[in-house]
Amino acid sequence: MLLGCLSFVDAVAADTKSNSIKLGIMQVTTAGSDRGITPSGRAMLLTNNDGSSSAYTQVIGLEPFTSYGSHVHNLPCSLGGGGHYKNDPDVPGAVESNELWVNFTTNDAGIGLGQASQNFSVRPDAQSVV
Repeated sequence: MLLGCLSFVDAVAADTKSNSIKLGIMQVTTAGSDRGITPSGRAMLLTNNDGSSSAYTQVIGLEPFTSYGSHVHNLPCSLGGGGHYKNDPDVPGAVESNELWVNFTTNDAGIGLGQASQNFSVRPDAQSVV
């Protein structure tokens, strides 16, 4: 169930070796608010000079000790997040090695931290974490 979405915006960081940094803030979806779950959180997407990419999430206000699946998606939250971002769009289905899966499990306080890295540079159509 889609509880929230984090859309990326470009950020500038002059003291980093990363090619780009995108930051996102949690937007609660109707499904989340209808269930009384209104998490807050943030995400960061790094595209590095070495050709790799990493995604990080921090979400607060979820159910304790619960596993959540989240993935980098190809549209912003304002457009529903779209589908999974794929390094090779022609690969059928959801294949972890072709995507950035930022899955996490919350702690006793309902806080979840996710991290995923892949050996490919994401294109500009990597726009959100859902």
